Amino acid sequence: MDCGAFDGDSVVAFLKRSGGSLKGVVAIEADPRNADRLRESMSRLPKEVAAKVTVIQAAVGAKDGIVRFAVTGTAASHTDAAAGQGTFEVPCRTLDGLLAGRNPSYIKMDIEGAEPSAVEGCRQVIQQDAPVLAICLYHRQSDLWEIPLQIRAMTDRYSFFLRRYSDYCWEQVLYAIPRERLVTP
Repeated sequence: MDCGAFDGDSVVAFLKRSGGSLKGVVAIEADPRNADRLRESMSRLPKEVAAKVTVIQAAVGAKDGIVRFAVTGTAASHTDAAAGQGTFEVPCRTLDGLLAGRNPSYIKMDIEGAEPSAVEGCRQVIQQDAPVLAICLYHRQSDLWEIPLQIRAMTDRYSFFLRRYSDYCWEQVLYAIPRERLVTP
């Protein structure tokens, strides 16, 4: 599951790393321009791999509905529900609804500050399936502690790890890994 799939860059990187060995990928992108690029990128994959990728143009959140969305056609597109502003209305879906019956093994979220809401909308999946979570924590300072606490309040099955992806401590990503899936030397 790739929430905030942008143009498919993370999906393509994952496919390269896995050698294309997977049951399926659900790639979610709310920005219509980015979703078009995502679909185009996925269409260039080998047909047997592309057939395993489902692209959904929607936002993810705590409940199903409609959200206002600032469409930029870049990686910085975002929901703008707090200000009540946005340039586009998009459907918002919960991951619990989207993933019902799928048993996901990995969920990535880089959704420009909407991560806490999306985690709330993924409560059943987290509790029942305990997928590995890769959640960006750098959109708001409080995400650094609030999101791990939010997940811990749902279940105690996870161990938490942080990784930064830039020299300036931005781009912090939380990896929540179920203890039974940890690899120890």
